[in-house]
Order: sequence, then structure tokens, then C-alpha cells
Amino acid sequence: MKNKPAALSNQAAVQSVNRREGEGERDPCRLLPEELACLIPLIRWMKIAGPAPEVDRRPAGRPFDPGGFALTEALIALAVLCFGLLAAGQLICLALNAATLSRAKGAAVVLAGSRLEALSDVFEHRPDAPELQPGSYGPEIVEVISPETGAILNRFALVWQIAPAVDPRTGTPGRAREVTLTARPVDPGGDGNIRSWQNKEVTVCGIFSHRER
Repeated sequence: MKNKPAALSNQAAVQSVNRREGEGERDPCRLLPEELACLIPLIRWMKIAGPAPEVDRRPAGRPFDPGGFALTEALIALAVLCFGLLAAGQLICLALNAATLSRAKGAAVVLAGSRLEALSDVFEHRPDAPELQPGSYGPEIVEVISPETGAILNRFALVWQIAPAVDPRTGTPGRAREVTLTARPVDPGGDGNIRSWQNKEVTVCGIFSHRER
């Protein structure tokens, strides 16, 4: 007896629905059996076919680009990189050679200047010294040693020529001396070791004369 009101209420609801459908009013959330029968094949087809394919929205005539780089592009980039590295390596070699040549020329100038200063000091005190008579002198081997490692950096042969300097006032040779000193790079055996990218021959000239008092 307790379930009778619920059964009556369900029956009343069904009758209410049937009455609305009979009057032309249909529940929008309720499908008729024939409509369900039409949807069943469509649902089965969707399960078999799977998700819909992605639509290609590219403009017509444009090639397919999946992203990333092609092999040709990678090879071109690698070739450009190789040329750049070769150019950079050549510049580094040129810079090192320029630094070596500058150091060698600087050392040659310092050695030539020191020897010329020593001859000038001799001329100041003993102008008639045997080493100041006209003629050629040398070679005198001089080595440039690194103070840090003790290694020989450069080796030069100093050669100089002494000749009487001509007095510009009279045009005749006087007591002054004209000295031409050359610093030539050599190897341990004393042979010439001139390399255009590492060392060069340096020549220094000077004139020795007494100061008038």
C-alpha cells in the first residue's frame, strides 16, 4: 500500500507526457524510437572511422613544410660555417706572424742602437781607437734570451762599416766618422735566417763627431 502513490504518480506523469504529445507539444530532450534508430548507424560509423582528419589550410601551390630544416639547408649552413672558421684561422695566423715580426724588428733595433751607442762612447774618449778606423767589422753574434724561460728568442749578426764623414762646409773628409750598422737574423750555425713573416734585416746609421767647445 505504501508504493501505490508512487505508482500512481508515475502513471500520471506518463499520461501527462502522452497528452502533451497528442496535443502537439513535444519534449525537446526526448527522442522518438525512430529517431534513435537513425542515429545508431551514425554512431557505429564514427567509432570505426575514428577522429576526423586534419584539414589542410595552406594556400594553393605552397609546398608542404613539416617544420625544421631540410638537408640542403643544413649543408649550406655547414659550408658557410666552414668558410667563416677558415677565414678566422687565417686572421689568427696573420696576427701571430705580425706579432713575431714586430718583436724581432724591435729586438734588432735595440741591439743595433746599443752597439752604435757603445761605438759613440769609444769615439768620445778615443777617436783614434783601432775599432773606429775606416773599414768593415763583424759579424758579432748576439742572442736575445727570454728572462722568464731562458729560451733564445732571436739571434742576430751585427756588421758595421765605418767611413770618414764628409764636412758639408768644405766638402772634404774630416775627423768625424759615419757608421752604418746592420743587424741580420741568423740561425745557430751563423747562416742567414731571414723570413719575411718572422724577421727582417735592420740597418741603423749614425755620424760621430766632436762637439765644439
